[in-house]
Parts: sequence; C-alpha cells; structure tokens
Amino acid sequence: MKKSVLGFTLIELMITVVIMSILAAIAIPSYNKFLIKSRRSDAKIALLGLAQAQTIHYTEYRKYAANLGNAVANKTIRCRTFCVIENSQALSPDGHYKLSIGFRPGGSILTSFRLTATARGQQDIDDTECHTLSLDSLNNKTSTDNASSPPGNSDRNNCWGNN
Repeated sequence: MKKSVLGFTLIELMITVVIMSILAAIAIPSYNKFLIKSRRSDAKIALLGLAQAQTIHYTEYRKYAANLGNAVANKTIRCRTFCVIENSQALSPDGHYKLSIGFRPGGSILTSFRLTATARGQQDIDDTECHTLSLDSLNNKTSTDNASSPPGNSDRNNCWGNN
C-alpha cells in the first residue's frame, strides 16, 4: 500500500518565489515614485502657505519679509500649518524640505519675493528630478534638479504637477 504525502514540491515552491519576485520588482519602484511625489506635495503646501503669509506681511508692513527665521521669531509671519521651526530653520510641515525667502530676480525684497523649498534628508537622496521648488511673488513656479542628476532633467510641469 502506497502512502500519500501531503506538501509542496520544490518546483511549486520555486514558481511561487519567482511570481513573488516579479510582483516585488514591479511594486517597489512604483511605491518609491509615489513616496517622492507625496513628499513634493509637502513642499508645495509650504510654499503656497508661505506666499499667503508674505502677502499678509506686505499688507501690514508695506514690505515682504526678508528673512524667514527672523520673521517667525518676531511673529510677523506665523508658521501655522505650512511650516515648522527646527534648530532655527524653517521646514515644510513634514520636514522633507528646508524653506527660505529671497527676492525675485530683477526685484527687491521690498517689492517682490522668491520662496524656495530645498529637499533634505531622504527626499534629497531620492528625488533627483525636483531638488528645489520655487514660487515667486508673480506666481512663477520653477524647479531645479539634483546636482547628481543628468543636466536638464528637471521639468517644471512634472515637479509642480501640471502635466
């Protein structure tokens, strides 16, 4: 009398491993792209909120804030939902971008501003297409790629989600 053995053969096990490997090879890069794009939205929220705060600052003081750290410390700009302060640096809400204020090329800080979010931490490593996102007082949206990426790799439409 022959006994029946229950279990998996080596071939069945190998086929399962191959299928799982193929699924992982497809899913992991897609998930990483999703993470990079969702972190970019962190920068966009910060820049749009900061632009609104600059407009309020201009209304009250007849000039734009020249230094974000000083403006927050003096409470002329309040970081509500669009930024956090960590070690005297203004960061995006989730901390993936460092925020800074400058003036628009061809303008002065009294009459214009240029807000920049620069990737930091894991976002700095992962996002080679959109290392910095900028927004100015005329609502011009620009971006630059990471220094390690090929030249001309940055696409404003891709970075700002206008595609």
